[in-house]
Amino acid sequence: MLSAIKKTSPGVDGVPYWVHKHCAIELAPVLTHLVNKIVKNGNPPSVWLKALVTPVPKKIPPTDFSHLRPISVTPIMSRVTERLIVRKYLLPALPSHQM
Repeated sequence: MLSAIKKTSPGVDGVPYWVHKHCAIELAPVLTHLVNKIVKNGNPPSVWLKALVTPVPKKIPPTDFSHLRPISVTPIMSRVTERLIVRKYLLPALPSHQM
């Protein structure tokens, strides 16, 4: 999954996508260990729980706060871990994905 990361914004940790993509072989064992600990303990790093929130106007020009919608960008590893957990644990538990 690391080597397949597409160009995306980094989160509050500031680690750009290309670090994950181009260093996937070197990072995979360490990140696998980290993700396994997170799944076992249910306790992700606190920085993974923070997001950069950018208000994007629904209406131009926005004249009220209700005319803005928040876009939250979490760290890339947080998104990758979330995707792994959904694929491994959530999707197989859904009736439409059982064989």
